[in-house]
Formats: sequence, C-alpha cells, structure tokens
Amino acid sequence: MIQKTENRDLYSLSNIYSNLYPGAFVDYWFDEEFDPLNSYIVKDGADAIVASLSARSGGILLEDKNIGYALLSQLYINGEYEKKNMARDMMREVMDELSHQKLIVLAKTEGYEVYKQLGFEPLYTRKTYTISRSQVAQYTAGGIYDQYQEKDLLQAYSQFISFFNGARIRSLKDFEKKRAYHKATGKKVLAYYKGENRCEGYVVYDPLSYPLEVEEFVYLNSTAFLKLMSYLLNIKDSVTLSLTPQEKISKMVPTAVGKEKSDTWAKITDYGLFNRLFNTEISSIRELTEISRKPFYFNEPF
Repeated sequence: MIQKTENRDLYSLSNIYSNLYPGAFVDYWFDEEFDPLNSYIVKDGADAIVASLSARSGGILLEDKNIGYALLSQLYINGEYEKKNMARDMMREVMDELSHQKLIVLAKTEGYEVYKQLGFEPLYTRKTYTISRSQVAQYTAGGIYDQYQEKDLLQAYSQFISFFNGARIRSLKDFEKKRAYHKATGKKVLAYYKGENRCEGYVVYDPLSYPLEVEEFVYLNSTAFLKLMSYLLNIKDSVTLSLTPQEKISKMVPTAVGKEKSDTWAKITDYGLFNRLFNTEISSIRELTEISRKPFYFNEPF
C-alpha cells in the first residue's frame, strides 16, 4: 500500500538513492530538498521499500498568474515489481491525492508511457544543439565572472521567464540552495555582468563533460548569449545545450541545428476551474499550447 515516507524510512530510502545517484547528490537531496510530505513509498510484506516517487510542489507563472503545481520525478520501482503495474498503480493513487491540491501536475519524461496512460500530455519541448568553436565568433571575456550573488541570478532569471509561460517561480532561497546543488553535482556557474551590478545572463554547466553540457542558459540579450557561449567554447571546443524551440538562436548562430523532443509532460486536474480562472474553453494540454500567448519554458530537474 502506498504511504508517505516517515523518519524510520529515511535510512532505507537513502540507500536506494545511493544506488541510483552520486553520493554527493544524495547528501544534498536529503539535507536540502527532501520533504516527507512530498515523498511516497510502497513497501512489501517484509517492510522493505519496493517503490518510491517524489512530488515536489511549487508555483509556475502562467499568463502572469502564480499557479500551484507538483512535479513527479525520481520514480523508483524494484526490478521484481516492474511488470506488476506498480508504477501505474502508484502514480494513479498519488494523482488522486494531488488532484485535490494542485491545478497542474508535471512529470519528467523518464516514465512517459505510464504518464500517457494517466492522461498526461507533452507540454514542454526542448531543442538540443551541439555547437562547436568554429560556429561562434571569438568574444572577449570582459564582464564574465565565476563569482556572483544569488540575488543577481534571481533578477536575471525573473526577467528571462517573463517572456515565457510555465516557468517555475524561484525565490532567493531557491538560488541559495542551487549553490549547494551545484557544489554537490560538480556544476559550475558563469555570470555575465554589464557594469558592476546588472547581471544580464548566466550559464550552469558540467566542466567534466564533453561536449561541455549546459544545464541552464539564461540570457537577456544576444550579447549575453554570445559572450557566455564564446567563453564556454574556450573551455572546450564543443558545447551541448537545450533551449525552447522558440528561442531563435539561428540569428546568433546561423549554422546551429537542433533536435526537438518532449521534455516534461503535464495534466490539468480540473479543467472547469482552469477555464474559469483563465477565461478559456480548453479540454487538453495541446489546446493550452495553441492558445498560449507565450512559449513554454520549464527547466527543473526535480
């Protein structure tokens, strides 16, 4: 039977996570992000955890309104139970609870076949590019720093997401926790400042990857994008990044060619309430994307 995680379950759950994720991330997760109220588990007759799921809550910006959401992620099913529809049954029960609490539920694509059975539809699409040194002109490093203040990144992020629908509304505390997350996962951050105090973009990347893998790229203008990209290409001669299809980087990198794929799926739990709130008459996620005044952006790992 599905249940919320209790303190007595933490040792077993952390051991499971240790087999799925790097140890530093596991420590970060249970120190900074873990909330037993958003963690679900299933146990067998011997009181062993055989399945788990995280449902992190937050707010997304949708047509300038703050809408509560939950993001399903970190699905784990013990191998012996994978063919017993446990993932589907577990998510169905979690969705029944969340439908009374959140207007929108999101899910990462690693379990999309199960999500599809539960009525989820693709909402967020990403376009992945691999860009080489020869595709971007050489820019000076002026204004680019690996030291930054969280409030500056928050300001740049908040301005950046105003051009989109569906982005998570982050707080200063979120960016303070992200510094710990970057340390735990080995990520690095570069910020571009115009003048002393105005941050016009930043990039989060994995310095050990090749091509250099970008986790988040926030920029307020083409100068910020090109200077940061040029800097990354001086670190390694190839960079991989994912953006929304609507971000026309072909104007900045004319030879860039990207590949699209669904990144996050979504389900509206109450269309009646949603339509009253937004004065619409939709009945699917596809219709939501068609009437949206802005493209959709969402870049949260959990």
